Amino acid sequence: MKNTHALNMSKAKRSAVVRTFLRPIALAIPMALFAINSTAAVNVSVDYTTVARTLDPLAIGGVDESAYGAPNVLVNDVLQQSRLQTLGVPYMRINLKYSTPGDPNSRIVCGATGCDSRWSGDEWVNHIKQLGAEPVVEDPSNPSDLPSLVKHFNVDTPNAVHRWLGGINEPNIHGQTAATYSANFNITYDAMKAVDPTILIGGPTIAWYDSGFLQTFLTMSGSRVDFLDFHGYAQGSTNQLSYDVLFAKAQKYETDILDLNKRIQATVPLRASNISIEVGEWDLDYAGHLLQYTPFETVWGASTMGHILRAGGIGMLYADKGNLLLKTGAEVPNGKLDDPTSMYHALGMYTGEGLFPRFGSKLVQATTDVSSVEAYASDEPKNIVVINKDPNLQQTATFALNGFVTGSANVWRRDQSSGSSDNPVNIGTVAIVNGSFSYDLPPFSVTTFVVGASSTLASNPSITGFSLYDADSKKLIGVLASNQTIYLSKLPTRNLNIEAITKPANVGSVAFGLDGQNNFHVENYSGYFMEGKGTNHWVPAIGSHTITATPYAEKQAKGAQGNSGSITIHVEQ
Repeated sequence: MKNTHALNMSKAKRSAVVRTFLRPIALAIPMALFAINSTAAVNVSVDYTTVARTLDPLAIGGVDESAYGAPNVLVNDVLQQSRLQTLGVPYMRINLKYSTPGDPNSRIVCGATGCDSRWSGDEWVNHIKQLGAEPVVEDPSNPSDLPSLVKHFNVDTPNAVHRWLGGINEPNIHGQTAATYSANFNITYDAMKAVDPTILIGGPTIAWYDSGFLQTFLTMSGSRVDFLDFHGYAQGSTNQLSYDVLFAKAQKYETDILDLNKRIQATVPLRASNISIEVGEWDLDYAGHLLQYTPFETVWGASTMGHILRAGGIGMLYADKGNLLLKTGAEVPNGKLDDPTSMYHALGMYTGEGLFPRFGSKLVQATTDVSSVEAYASDEPKNIVVINKDPNLQQTATFALNGFVTGSANVWRRDQSSGSSDNPVNIGTVAIVNGSFSYDLPPFSVTTFVVGASSTLASNPSITGFSLYDADSKKLIGVLASNQTIYLSKLPTRNLNIEAITKPANVGSVAFGLDGQNNFHVENYSGYFMEGKGTNHWVPAIGSHTITATPYAEKQAKGAQGNSGSITIHVEQ
């Protein structure tokens, strides 16, 4: 559930925050701010012989399933499912409740105010699992119903949920003291465990890092709780914070997690190794911001994710629609429903987005000698994510690798020239000689070096389907079926476009054919549209039409060819 608090933001600012989000979002950040003024040198050291920690499999790329965005939500939005699966989302929270609270015989639906309640709780959970993600279920409005929900999923049906949240959401802004929350949590925890003792139950889901609240919770509930959860939004006020302040808040996630870990060890030392920590909601804001669709968001998001990982935490972004994917497409010029956002790609620089190997399971020691450049490195596999936080200064980085002597690294990048939805770009390989190499880091950029990996296309790329779009509004009309009849009189416009859905979601390019024109159009960046992403559109004539699409490993329909797809549709008045 969303909240209106930045990290440590006072209650007095809440109403001002809400007013901010009622204004239309505008991309008001002048690109002149991102001009390259000069170049500086930076040293980056990576020690593959020193493992800092083994990362939790859920750590990177978790996201809250808001159940917002009707009529296109996770359960029925094929494109959204594809985007999340491609990103590699491992962990998703969903708010579920009984349609009649207190009545376990009533229908289970999503619980957030204004969510899409057409779908059952089992459908939500099943679709999260189909993505390959671990669901975590909460019922913050009616925590006393949680034992019955556990029984439904884990006893009565073969749809088990392993992770749960055990109290109201954000109790510190809903008038519940730490002592009251903890006492209630203990009662609910015991009742849930009585149904299924194998589940994991977390709390206290506070709206920001409140050490006093957390300490009371550990004192009263530390003998029970399986994982700790707190939220934090870095912006959240009407006054735009400076880049430096926001990057400092990114670092604060790390210091907060480390502080909480010390409190766990001091309060419940015998259980400390079994209690994980997650940031259960995070981003600049919960509901959009001036900076959200700019290059800054990618850089800031990658920095925040890195700090969470370095502290050993689990990150769960709020939320899928609006923050990770466009909710309508109107958020940015020429945007479309479910287009990836800058934050999607911030996480993607760690997950690989199906383009390159995911950040490894072991975090190794990585340091830089300037504060404006951050580096996070992994083993198994060996990835190095390097973030240039300076909006103006290009940095020339010299890398020293301990534990890797000779080979090469594939280089993937997002920088200030990248559009909000543009994929990371493979900009080549770099040779590593005697454990060293140099590379330029543009201003406001995130660069991932995949050390010792191949740059071949993901195996068996293919076209898995086609979707019909309104070319005027950029909105999805529907997923097309073969031999489907389209009635123009029932459409919102005659100006149409067709998107090819690829697996994986990111390929080098897609070549379209239309009614025998084999080279009708080549699209180099996802999403892959027959008429491109600009103002072009297709006005189909009455009759039958056949669209083909072929994925390629490289831009401009070059390189290895994947599996083509085709569809025939019939157009009538």
